[in-house]
Amino acid sequence: MINRSETNPHAEFTGRRQSNQSADACITSINVSKVANVVFKGKTVPTGIFKQAVSGLVHIGMNGVEDDEQADLRCHGGPHKAVYIYGLPGYAYWESFLGRKLTSGTFGENLTVDNLTEDTIRIGDLLICGKLVMQISEPRISCFKLAMTLNEDPGFSKTFLEDGRVGFYARVLHAGTVMAGDRLIHEPVSTLSPTIREFVRACYDPNATLAALKFARNAVDLSPEWQALLSKRASALTLARQGKGWSDFKAFTVTQREMEAAGILSLYLTPNDGAELPAYLPGQHISLRAELPEYGALVRPYSLSSCQTVANTFRITVKRMQAIEEKNQSASMSRYLHDSVQVGDELQVKAPGGRFFIDETDDSPRVLFAGGVGVTPLFAMFEHAAASHCTTTLVYAVRNDSERCFQHAIEALCKKHSHLKAIFLAEAEFESRPSEYTKQGRIDEDLLTELDLEAASFFLCGPLGFLDEVEGILKHAGIPENRIHIEAFAARSKNTTRLAFETAGAEYTVTFYKSGLSVQWTPDQGTLLDLAEANGLRPPFACRAGTCQSCTTTILSGSVDYLELVDPLSPEETFICCTIPISDVVLDL
Repeated sequence: MINRSETNPHAEFTGRRQSNQSADACITSINVSKVANVVFKGKTVPTGIFKQAVSGLVHIGMNGVEDDEQADLRCHGGPHKAVYIYGLPGYAYWESFLGRKLTSGTFGENLTVDNLTEDTIRIGDLLICGKLVMQISEPRISCFKLAMTLNEDPGFSKTFLEDGRVGFYARVLHAGTVMAGDRLIHEPVSTLSPTIREFVRACYDPNATLAALKFARNAVDLSPEWQALLSKRASALTLARQGKGWSDFKAFTVTQREMEAAGILSLYLTPNDGAELPAYLPGQHISLRAELPEYGALVRPYSLSSCQTVANTFRITVKRMQAIEEKNQSASMSRYLHDSVQVGDELQVKAPGGRFFIDETDDSPRVLFAGGVGVTPLFAMFEHAAASHCTTTLVYAVRNDSERCFQHAIEALCKKHSHLKAIFLAEAEFESRPSEYTKQGRIDEDLLTELDLEAASFFLCGPLGFLDEVEGILKHAGIPENRIHIEAFAARSKNTTRLAFETAGAEYTVTFYKSGLSVQWTPDQGTLLDLAEANGLRPPFACRAGTCQSCTTTILSGSVDYLELVDPLSPEETFICCTIPISDVVLDL
């Protein structure tokens, strides 16, 4: 066989080799397959994992290797996962572990190579062979189908993941033709990026730190799907670290009332027992319970409008709402707080919670879009940004400038911190002399030209119409959904949120039987896996998409629904990574 790379291996590549370059590699086998139906545990499973080696020249394009197919295109294939690569050092290990010889393609890889390992390959590294240029994009997270190829117990997929010798995917930057025996030139990424093993450890080790997650999330050219998964993992760790403060409700006293703007009131609340308040995350809320003559006990959530508990005090900021109908609970509670509650009065308060907060692993610029009193959680984020040195812009829209609160505090933060910027918008003419931050008008596509859209994360809070309008403008501008984070003070339509569709106002008890823990689930707490992690539990998981089956859990009682198109092995089992309850549920965890 002629090794074409020996003739002129750099013919199509002009980049400079780095001084820290590891050894190059050789393609020892090229493997492809067609999708076939395989019976596994009594069920017919379509799969393309059974690869066979092919000879001769093989074309590798942007979407993968010619004549190769994948059954599940949600989890395999596509530009970010065009080529799956596995190294011979991994084969040597698993042959020793399993006690038998394995043939190339056993792990479902397209390219079997020598001399490359998960400890030497970093996300962002290049592999070059003639015209073909590939960039390492992510690890391969195998599903139960790996056990099918090895004739092992389905739990082997978890063993494979925990070991870290998982292989790696590559995207194709420039298509080319290769054959077995060709040399792969390894060009290490020039900036710091995690190795495959470091990345896997950060994602799936239950003891991973936020620092490790942040390092993984900032991997070179990481796909949006992995960024979202790591953000979710970081959120779970942050919530678990935060703790619950106290269970149920406890008594607080109103220590101060302050009118912030027309019809907008801040209340300062201090615990009667004098206990130190728990840390909370900017953007989170507390719940108030009060006795109202027309309703009895009412409970309503209110965002914490400051990122700090000054003098052991919570601050909430509430707009006085007019009742749209005779019995509107939100309006009734807001009028009660405005008209009846005075300094010295007592309210029942539930500890901070909610999933609308900044991802601590994400250092990208942030743009905060506030509509009316929706500024309350965003002002807490803006305060926090002053200390975190993250570039942040607050776009704050109101109908007229008399309804704008926190204006002087926002302007003072901007003057003190060069990385902060504010844009105040009002639909009506300004009633007072505009400041350098004020403009007349609405949020529109022209305004986006003043913002850093390319790398920013976006946080939205305000009335439902405002949220729909701004979200639509951002999506029209090409902003992917995973970079848009929304807090709605009421349930949105099925088309604009995944969890609020039939669960608005729902609250179910989820019992983790083995752990002896019962907690309340509401839609803002996400999936059952999210709920378990937020309460200090560490169930096994891998893909978070319902494909790997690592998080399979027995349902002892109750009913659940799925956020993904999945097919559990039995009605008594569920994949908690993509499940929400639709009744009280008892899980065997």
